[in-house]
Amino acid sequence: MVQPGMQQHLLSNLPPPRPVSFSRNVANANSTCITQYSYFYWQNSQGVVSSENDGQGFEQATLVDVDAEPSTNTSMALTYSGTLNGDTEAILRRSLNLFYRTTKSGLVQLRIGNGVYLPQYVGRDIGPKTNIAAFSTGFNESDPSDNPTPLGFQVLSIDPDQGDGVQLSYLKDAQWTVLADEVADLSDCKAKATMAVNRAQHLYCLVDTGGDNGVKIVEWSWQGDLSIPTTYSNWEKVGVLDLGLS
Repeated sequence: MVQPGMQQHLLSNLPPPRPVSFSRNVANANSTCITQYSYFYWQNSQGVVSSENDGQGFEQATLVDVDAEPSTNTSMALTYSGTLNGDTEAILRRSLNLFYRTTKSGLVQLRIGNGVYLPQYVGRDIGPKTNIAAFSTGFNESDPSDNPTPLGFQVLSIDPDQGDGVQLSYLKDAQWTVLADEVADLSDCKAKATMAVNRAQHLYCLVDTGGDNGVKIVEWSWQGDLSIPTTYSNWEKVGVLDLGLS
């Protein structure tokens, strides 16, 4: 934990941080859904910073002890990997997975679980303006024969300086693969290079409306078949989000 006098220093970054978060919702005795655990991560000039709430309030901000130093004020993405069967060793395989750009330009996955931080280079270098979005697929089981959908990750990145559209890196069978071709189905996202994705495998990005009408938020649904990697770039447009602002 950081020293008391460092708390404000960690929270007042230059430049402003870009936090990512994950919350676990559970049902209480009254069958009301409550947030039991919440985790926040961001980066500053000192490294990756974290804070969590176990239901008793947020802890002091803590510097994560990891060699893969983050590039300050760049995009981060956070997703969760869980277990299907929940056996006695399940807690060893449940983890948060943080994706970010390092000071050496590498796209890194940082696996976080049980107080352990395990970084891994994905195999792609990205620029400082790159936007990152990620979601997990499958489950992390101790017995592969009892797992119909092994753990995987889909990591989407888009760099406005490169102009090469949405790029895909994915984890399958414990191996990272980096595709060189643009995800053509998401070509509308290229101009604004701003996107987010959720665990339901729906992606949202800003799309130029043309003229003076600004931008719109468009939703896509992932159409990938986990057994066929060539389908991992397949997305179907759901439509424009109606935010009720007009």
